[in-house]
Amino acid sequence: MGDDKTSERGELNEPQARWLRVTFEQVDRLLSEIEIILAEPATRAAFSRYIADVTPAQRRTIEEYSALIRERLVTSLARLGIPVEEPSIPASRAIQVALISIDDTAEELKPRRMRRWGAISEAALTDLGDGASDLQALVRDLRCVLADGVTASPEDDGAA
Repeated sequence: MGDDKTSERGELNEPQARWLRVTFEQVDRLLSEIEIILAEPATRAAFSRYIADVTPAQRRTIEEYSALIRERLVTSLARLGIPVEEPSIPASRAIQVALISIDDTAEELKPRRMRRWGAISEAALTDLGDGASDLQALVRDLRCVLADGVTASPEDDGAA
């Protein structure tokens, strides 16, 4: 019965409010993906997926609409009395998780792992092993930088 009265007043029950917030969060994530797509051609990505075919005017329009969409999402939630959840994941932790994933990926490039895909020359195995170890060392260095709160450049170690 309480749900009927809630609906009559234009308010949402708790599952409806949660669904709306989660849906709006998904829209926000998709807008973030659009921002990543727009930014990627300007980054130093080694394996860019996108061709920079968006004009500066289109980019500004997309950015303006994205901001407007986000504003409307937050306004809608506020009007319905649904709180926006505060950030809860430290950026440093998320970066550490990504670096652990890179380290695990590099481990898969080592000779003992690559042999499972078929015969491979000793020279290629050596190159793969050296490359994987180098990548893992760089990742370890970066993880230490995050853990210690210090700043350093790869050139400081001669790692570059």
